[in-house]
Amino acid sequence: MMTGFAALAPVSRIDRRVVDAVLPLRCLGCGVIVDQLGALCPDCWSGLELVSDPQCATCGLPFGHDGGPDALCGGCLAHPPAFVRARSALRYNDLAAPRRHKAG
Repeated sequence: MMTGFAALAPVSRIDRRVVDAVLPLRCLGCGVIVDQLGALCPDCWSGLELVSDPQCATCGLPFGHDGGPDALCGGCLAHPPAFVRARSALRYNDLAAPRRHKAG
């Protein structure tokens, strides 16, 4: 005899299939149907811009030229931040941008 969560496993699988049929999983970028929760479709994935060198040694701002590993951007030169180093995996664009939630 199954007890606890193990007894609910078959029900939760059925419920998940019903929910997926009525409300299919959607791309986080454009809303097309995808096969995994939290996934991006191929078009949106290819639209992401990964940040790599060259970049500011302090804030990680991408540069168009290589100024060396210790190069700093104008902002960090003019107003040195209170942190030693910051990095972002992606450049912000229409797809990879912080979402602002409106207060209700």
